[in-house]
Amino acid sequence: MTVPLREAPTEPVAQRASDADREQAARTIHDAAGVGMLRLDETEERLTAVYAARFRPELSALVADLPVAESRPGTGRTFADWLRQLAALLVTLVVAAAGWARQHRAAAVLIGLVVGGLVVALVVAFGVDAAGGEHGADLVEN
Repeated sequence: MTVPLREAPTEPVAQRASDADREQAARTIHDAAGVGMLRLDETEERLTAVYAARFRPELSALVADLPVAESRPGTGRTFADWLRQLAALLVTLVVAAAGWARQHRAAAVLIGLVVGGLVVALVVAFGVDAAGGEHGADLVEN
């Protein structure tokens, strides 16, 4: 028995979407929702469709009316995000050392002052404000 050969498609075939494609579309939707471009129900609807999408054109249609997220190498995090993560890590380490600190009060106070000083020095040295922007960024001419 012979199997009939399929004819080559005359129209371009849509490429399948990868997990990275879906994550990029989801990030774009989250960013738009974060600045008030999408309502909560619309955000949920689009995210559900993103994770159900099988082909790239489906993803493109879901984000076509939204601004494209700025692409950065790595995870797309800003320096302020990394600084917040570092601060959270330092707080976690201090909390984890609380049992040890009860027995060694003088050393614990000294370590706390050093860690706190490092965080303040990083914030001052790199000029990151509480909103995540850089001090003086509005003074830079394009």
